[in-house]
Amino acid sequence: SVYMNGTVAEVQVRELHADERLRPAEHTYANVLADADGIVEEVNVREGQACVKPGDLVRRGQVLISGVIEQKDGSIRYEYAAGEVICRTAHPIRTEIRTKRETKAYTGRETSKKSIKFFKKTINLFVNSGTLYTNYDKIDTIEQLCPLGLCELPVWYETTTYREYETVSQDIPADDAAEEAMTGLTEQIRAATQNAELLSKRIDTAFTDGTYRIDCLLYLRRDIGRTGEFPVSDACVPDTGELPENNSR
Repeated sequence: SVYMNGTVAEVQVRELHADERLRPAEHTYANVLADADGIVEEVNVREGQACVKPGDLVRRGQVLISGVIEQKDGSIRYEYAAGEVICRTAHPIRTEIRTKRETKAYTGRETSKKSIKFFKKTINLFVNSGTLYTNYDKIDTIEQLCPLGLCELPVWYETTTYREYETVSQDIPADDAAEEAMTGLTEQIRAATQNAELLSKRIDTAFTDGTYRIDCLLYLRRDIGRTGEFPVSDACVPDTGELPENNSR
């Protein structure tokens, strides 16, 4: 808001959103680092000192906003750097679907083992003879028993079912493999663009050696900054001469 007081304009700035960031531990500071390669388009610093500007090419791991501030007198001040560095990035993704794969085929044979749990005691209703099958799925179910309608009693009936299966080879038509690969690619694109703006994409497909492959290169616009904390010992932190509220050092 701007208020005119005679020939003087008084500007009042009010924070739109409260700063809800968690406060770091004492003597813990941070840099903002790049989590990917990119070309800087916009830098917004909330705390710290910017180390890059629009147009710069940055590499993964590079310091974007520094928490180590060199002052005019040569002394060092530490801050918990924070802000946004919006960059244009390239994000490659790939999905592959084989037209021949191993899958489960259930034989129809299954065995069940039953037991009753009463408080911490378990009563087996079977002879422990080990598992009969080499390949099987194990399914556990449990339900409460209500003898004489007394469901308050901690009596439970547990059943463990072993369902046999065989591993068989399955051939998938090329069209089905292509459709499945495209579905997987769509899911990966959705995940990659969850916190980014999709600028463009390039897709290449190939079918070789029984594998349908899609290579996609996404061009994104996003904040690539991540927080990298570092500790500073008491000896390195400059004394500002200020006293805490209890007036003690």
